[in-house]
Amino acid sequence: TPEAVIRKMSLAQGQDLEILAQKDLEAFNDIFDKNLKDYADVYIDAKVLQYETKSIYHPEYTTWETKTVNKNVRDSKGNWVKVEDEIVVPVVHPAYYSSVVYEKIEFHVHDAVTGEEIYSRQEWRDRDNDDGVNMFGRICSAFFKDFHKMIK
Repeated sequence: TPEAVIRKMSLAQGQDLEILAQKDLEAFNDIFDKNLKDYADVYIDAKVLQYETKSIYHPEYTTWETKTVNKNVRDSKGNWVKVEDEIVVPVVHPAYYSSVVYEKIEFHVHDAVTGEEIYSRQEWRDRDNDDGVNMFGRICSAFFKDFHKMIK
């Protein structure tokens, strides 16, 4: 994790890089970038390209559904008998709005020694009535699962 690398780097450098990052981000980035190759083979940059919610209008529509109705009829002897009958009836579904979350993430994998990009990928998803948090997790999980298969 980045935290573990920063802790190890802090011990090797003899200074707390977390404090340095708060005081002088440029100096922190310089030390981090120069020493990253000693702690990792690759590093990954992820960029959120799209994260938005849109309201989608769904117009009224009608479906035809089978419905069972009970009827009382007289039999041949004049007695009342309950009979089940199936009929097809129209069902009107009212118009409604739903919210759709759209997310697009771009991943860039770089060689820690050379800084060269060795792999990249974009992934996008959309989901009705979602807050986006779980979708973001699924996007990241899919990327790391596929990247793990590539490096075996």
